[in-house]
Amino acid sequence: MVTASLLGRKDPEGVPLGRITALRRGPLVLPLPRLARSPLFLGQRLLSQLWGSPGGRKALVRLRDLSVASWSRPLRRRWLGPLEVRLLKDTDLDALLVFAGERLLVPSGFLRRQLLRRWARGAQAVGAAAGAFDAEGRLCGFAYLDDYREEGLALEGLWVRSLVVAPRARRMGVAHQLILCLVEEAGRQGAERVYADIDDDNFASLHTFRRAGFEDSTAELTQRVNDEWRISGGVKPLVVLERRAGTGE
Repeated sequence: MVTASLLGRKDPEGVPLGRITALRRGPLVLPLPRLARSPLFLGQRLLSQLWGSPGGRKALVRLRDLSVASWSRPLRRRWLGPLEVRLLKDTDLDALLVFAGERLLVPSGFLRRQLLRRWARGAQAVGAAAGAFDAEGRLCGFAYLDDYREEGLALEGLWVRSLVVAPRARRMGVAHQLILCLVEEAGRQGAERVYADIDDDNFASLHTFRRAGFEDSTAELTQRVNDEWRISGGVKPLVVLERRAGTGE
């Protein structure tokens, strides 16, 4: 398939197989008629320049934070309807892959392999995935529980990973519920402790996990996790947290 350059550079040679007719972000769909091509290029360039400047980036971040501030929570609750947080099943795969494509840094192919492998094990599965669904069945929050040894890392135990909540569902306690759902599932699977490794500058995530009962792990485990992380190509230092598995705060 041949694609055109979004930045307006010379299009690659070849025979195009199709063209983009609309952009979709969650429930929002923006039609793209042919006349929209030039304004789209211009808008993308302006936003790129704005994001490239420290002042512009700060303004965009503040605008984003304003849209998910506490004042908008009643409106977002009415829009989303009742939220259901539960463990994912094999029938949720399509919704998960859509969410992964929009929100997750983890490749959707990796999730497909990891989670399908666990779902295929049934009662013998190690780990789990949890999701938050709105009234229309759309996934708006996700996290999963995994054993790093499945990826060849010398780290024991079950770890909460890839915790992400869509902006439309933030500041509604979704992340807290997702964590507790996985902590409870870890207890059902016989684990005594649950762990999480978080970038040391991700203060929001650190606060969320600590609010869910996680505390700093030992210096020995923290060092071991960071050593494994550096070997695998990681750069940022990680904070390692843990708490007792099972029910209860």
